[in-house]
This record gives sequence, structure tokens and C-alpha cells, in this order.
Amino acid sequence: MKNKKLNMKYKKSLKKKKSKFGMKHLIMLMIIFVILSIYLTTNAYYVYKRNRIYATRTVPINLTVTEPMHVGIGIRKERDMIFFGAIPPNGKGMTKFDVSSYYEKNLLVNIKVIGELESWINISENNFILKPNETKTVTLWAYIPENATLGQRNSTLSVTFLKI
Repeated sequence: MKNKKLNMKYKKSLKKKKSKFGMKHLIMLMIIFVILSIYLTTNAYYVYKRNRIYATRTVPINLTVTEPMHVGIGIRKERDMIFFGAIPPNGKGMTKFDVSSYYEKNLLVNIKVIGELESWINISENNFILKPNETKTVTLWAYIPENATLGQRNSTLSVTFLKI
């Protein structure tokens, strides 16, 4: 009788150990599955995103914050540069540039300002579709904060063409 009770207790303890052992394995497998899923999804997204980019063009932006002049004349046209000229604190400036595509399919155009002028410059049109052999004019507005210090500012305009 004693042996039977010990034998039963031993079998029950083995079942508990087996179920705990199985549960630990199941949890570990689930954790590995989640980590692997996140890794594969992230990599697939970056491969997709990288292969979607047809071209990226960058152009320097130049702006000078100066004392108010109360007069202004023309815009200096620069090749491969966006030049706003001299703008006083609490003033604004505007310039335009063309975006063209000679690719045989439609492209999504994404434009952004990178650098210290990022919060000062607004883009008239962004994330638009450009058809083959189409040119679109985009306007940039520079709004100079009232507390801006005098001096030259530089940033970069990045235009990315994405396959759609």
C-alpha cells in the first residue's frame, strides 16, 4: 500500500515536471517566433522601401538673415542651388523651382528640407504624382522667426522620386 502511494506521488510529480518543461518550451518557441517575425518584417519593409526609390536629388539652400532693408529687388537664379537672398527677422521670402520626370512611368515625388531651415521653410506642394515627361513648379516659402539671429543659414532640399 505504501509503495502504491509513493508510486502514485512519483507519477504525479513527473507529470507536473513534464507539463512545466513543455510550457517553458512553448513560451520559448513563441518568443523566438515573435522576434523572428519582427526581424523578417522589418527587413522586408526596408528592402521594399529601398527598391521603391527611383532617384534622389539634393540641392543646397542658402538664406541670409539681415537687418530690415525696407526694399527688395529680384531673385538671383542659381544653378543647382536654392537661393532666398537676404530676409530680415519676422520677414518672408519665396522662390520657385521645377521638378521634372523623364521616366516612362508615374513617380511619387517627396520633397523635404533637411537642416537648420527645416522649420522655417514651407513647401507649396508635396507628395504628388509626376507623369512621364511632366514638369511641375514647386514654391518654397521661407518664414523667418522674429527672434532669429543675423547671419547666413544653409540647409539641403531633398527631392525623392518613388516608383508607384
